[in-house]
Amino acid sequence: MNNISVCSKCESLRPIPNHIYELARLGELLNNRNTFVSEEHSRVISTYELSQWLKLAAQLVSVDVDAWRFSGSDGLWCRPAAEMYDSDSKHSQNFVCI
Repeated sequence: MNNISVCSKCESLRPIPNHIYELARLGELLNNRNTFVSEEHSRVISTYELSQWLKLAAQLVSVDVDAWRFSGSDGLWCRPAAEMYDSDSKHSQNFVCI
C-alpha cells in the first residue's frame, strides 16, 4: 500500500476505472454514429464501438508491454535506443489503474 497523503478533494473522487466504465455505458446507451473527417480521409464513428474499448480499458488490471516488438529485426541498436525500448516496456506496464 502507499502512504501518500491525499487532500480532501482527491479523497472524495472515485477511482478512474469506475469513471471509464460509466462513460462506456453512456456510449452504449447513446448508440449513435457521427462522421469524423480529417485531411486524409473520413470515417463513421460509433459511440457503441468506442464504448466497448472504454469498457475493456476499465477492466484492465495488468498489461505486458513489449516495446521491442516492432523495433526491427536487424538487432543493432545503440545503447540509448536499447535503454529507451527497455524503459518504455517497463514504464508503460506501470500505467494501468487498479
